[in-house]
Amino acid sequence: MRLYNRFIHSSAEKVGDDRLVLEAAFIDLVHELNVTLEVRLPDRVIIGARAEVQRAPYPVCADVAAKISGLVGHPADMGIGRAAKEALGGPQGCSHLLELALEAVRSAIQSEFVETGMGLSPDEKVEIYRRKWKDTCYAYSQD
Repeated sequence: MRLYNRFIHSSAEKVGDDRLVLEAAFIDLVHELNVTLEVRLPDRVIIGARAEVQRAPYPVCADVAAKISGLVGHPADMGIGRAAKEALGGPQGCSHLLELALEAVRSAIQSEFVETGMGLSPDEKVEIYRRKWKDTCYAYSQD
């Protein structure tokens, strides 16, 4: 008997030449949350951040949503972890909103991956990806 399901969805949408809108949503039996980050291109700095708590086990949970503004001014890249933990973690935060903020930033990283490879042959992609993301994972640490 399955007792629990969680669904997380994330996306990145390029808006014009100068913005990226990142969205991440989380739904389980007792929660429905979403995070939207607006990112300035090309430096990938977060210029807007919004969190919504549509459903949570306790009314007080929604009080944490405003803390997402602590991400504004930080780059949406692999170094976002510390800023996200400071803004959304710990006893005054929400682990689910923290997780969603990190998921939204992962969608930015993945969108860069997709955009970098557009129009390239598979061999060209591999070469560029290995240089650009060297040592970020097992596949890109291979020579």
